[in-house]
Amino acid sequence: MYTIQPATIANDLHVKLVSALVSSSHYLSTSSGAFVRFSDELDTLGKVDAVSRSLLLVLLYTMAGDRERCEYYLDNAQRLHADKDHVELARLTMLLNLGYFSEAIPFISMLRPPQFGLPTLLMLKPPCNGAFHTLTSLFDQAAKMNLLNGPTEPVSLRPATAIMDEWGDTDEDYAAALDIAGAIMREHRLVFVDDIQVETVLQPADGSPSYVKLCYQVDVDLDTSIELTLEYADRLAQSGKKIPPSLVFEFEGARH
Repeated sequence: MYTIQPATIANDLHVKLVSALVSSSHYLSTSSGAFVRFSDELDTLGKVDAVSRSLLLVLLYTMAGDRERCEYYLDNAQRLHADKDHVELARLTMLLNLGYFSEAIPFISMLRPPQFGLPTLLMLKPPCNGAFHTLTSLFDQAAKMNLLNGPTEPVSLRPATAIMDEWGDTDEDYAAALDIAGAIMREHRLVFVDDIQVETVLQPADGSPSYVKLCYQVDVDLDTSIELTLEYADRLAQSGKKIPPSLVFEFEGARH
């Protein structure tokens, strides 16, 4: 689960919401007790802070897999003159978690330091939409401003970017392919159950080309994860989109 929210918005309720939902394995039903309780709390918050209510409802409806309602509350926050950066962070949270990875790239690009600090960048490691070049650029900017303390950069970031460059693959190429994985997750009402796993394989021992392997962990068994991976490969082949030669993708079943 990717939760990218400004720390200044209704902190306590935001923390409660994230801690309750971050362990979700599927979209949250709007009729569930948890959803109703949080909705009631947000209604109470709205009496004193309508902007925060709208932005936190974006997160709640993201977890319900309802983009239409998310867009409604994003528009509502804008009508209430919410801080533009806060609105776009909420939008980015929605896009990444609902698997609209190509649409998310411009909003990752806006996370420029020092306006957005290191904690926000670290929430994106590794980038589930394959935006390795974009994130590398943001870390470079943070380094030039002496905002990095210690080895905070994701270890896979620069090797992945180098492999992509070797093949001529862009962030947009990766995101377009991974949009198919996002669509599959939406259809099965699946969410990320752990950080994205990234393996960068430089000059394999068997002499085959270097590649980047991305793995989405989802709450299915092994057989289902294999089926979903094959479905991804089949849809990508039939989509007419570029198949990034440096990208290897699979779903991994987190159910044991």
